[in-house]
Amino acid sequence: MDNALRATKEQLEAVNKRLQKGEGWIGYRNIGKNPDGSKKYSPFLYYAFYKLNSDGKKHQAFVNAETNDPEEAYNQLLDARGKVERGITVLPTEAARITYEDLKQKYIDVNPERKNAKWKPLDDFFGNVKATQIIADTLQRYITHRRKQGIQDPTIRRELVVLRATYNRAVEDKELSHDQMPYFRMPDDSEAAGTYIPPEKFEKVLESLPDGTERVGKNGGPRSKTNLHPFFTFMYATGCRLTAARKIMWHHISQDCTVITLPPGFAKNRRPLTIALAGPFLEPVVKELRKMFRDESKPVFDSTNYRPEWNKACAKAGIGTWDPETRTRTGVRIHDCRCSGAINLLESGVDEGLVLKIGGWKTRAMLDRYNVTSVERLKAAMEKSGKYITDRMKVAGNGQSR
Repeated sequence: MDNALRATKEQLEAVNKRLQKGEGWIGYRNIGKNPDGSKKYSPFLYYAFYKLNSDGKKHQAFVNAETNDPEEAYNQLLDARGKVERGITVLPTEAARITYEDLKQKYIDVNPERKNAKWKPLDDFFGNVKATQIIADTLQRYITHRRKQGIQDPTIRRELVVLRATYNRAVEDKELSHDQMPYFRMPDDSEAAGTYIPPEKFEKVLESLPDGTERVGKNGGPRSKTNLHPFFTFMYATGCRLTAARKIMWHHISQDCTVITLPPGFAKNRRPLTIALAGPFLEPVVKELRKMFRDESKPVFDSTNYRPEWNKACAKAGIGTWDPETRTRTGVRIHDCRCSGAINLLESGVDEGLVLKIGGWKTRAMLDRYNVTSVERLKAAMEKSGKYITDRMKVAGNGQSR
């Protein structure tokens, strides 16, 4: 930067005189030393003012004005102070320093189990991109890019869900504000919401699953038994997420195997979750768990080969297809157990507030995404409404005849 373009000492004194004590400061920051030992200053002006941290403590924020014009830096300072006074917690200049890599790393720091997630497609596309430069159009380009690579919409959606989680984490940590988070328009939203599996269809899926059959280990190793009935029955009954169900350990379940207590942060909504294993549908699950040895180092539910076994069982039950050679499937998904759990609870008359707590949904809007409507449900609703209308008419008619 040409020194002739830098603000003079007199110019800085003049602009700082307009600021009262505690209102702010404008000047060049000391950023180290030159080779000759003299002080080295920033190439652009900085402005500083006091603001509150997310913990409520006061601190001085230094922001690069990216200009050597004291008047322009002064106007930026006033604008920044005004935004903070209106409740904006993260200034655009602060958010502009955050990159995709920063979002990813801080998310992994809080969720170390996600370190081995399939980040590569996101890394390749968003690497070295500023977080504030990723907007709705950028996300649409990513969807188009992945589709051209032959990737199906459900897979693209799962990738974007991970990216959205990194933004949610940054917003919670006050590193980004809500208005700096892009709108995530997901592909194939209808499939992601879920497909309802009626109880009679789910029963056929259970009948098609391996029932404690022995399996030979790799290279002729020890035999092991797989019983996926408790695992899938639990998810269908409670609407529990697949990832959460697989992580439930024995210290999370009561001694009589009737209550599961999950700590905050275990479920996606980051709230504690209590699940009761009660009722005739879950009774076989409770009996099975009581027979098992409580190994604290292992999860409660056996989920060995759960994905291919689910796909095979759905194909046998007539609600999906499975190609063992290409290992591709169509039809209902494991995640549809969550959708079905929500609908079964609501249809049986369980209060919506309790359904939210059982399934770990944070808001009614989130539950509505799973409460999908089918033609059968619409017909049942209209029959119920029609019966109500005709019954009222009959009562009124009987009254008039008397």
